[in-house]
Amino acid sequence: MWECPKCRCRWDEHTYSYKWRPDSCSEGATAKMWYIDFPTLVLVILGGIQLGLIGLFGFDSGAFIPHSYAKPFFVLIGFGAVWQLFRQKFH
Repeated sequence: MWECPKCRCRWDEHTYSYKWRPDSCSEGATAKMWYIDFPTLVLVILGGIQLGLIGLFGFDSGAFIPHSYAKPFFVLIGFGAVWQLFRQKFH
């Protein structure tokens, strides 16, 4: 088993070939993705709150936003949800 000294990621020879070792830590790549991950996470949380308000109280906060702004906002929430879904690590 090999462990990266920077990010503590572990690679096992059963998962990858026994000669494979990462050339560099992926810590820099994940740090750059923060600029996309955080805003999409905020959008998903806002979308969840919106759906919760509709489900519990019948209060549609999107009705207070002009229609020309509401549709793109909801599309961004949908894209943010898809982005967050594919960024998850299920292991």
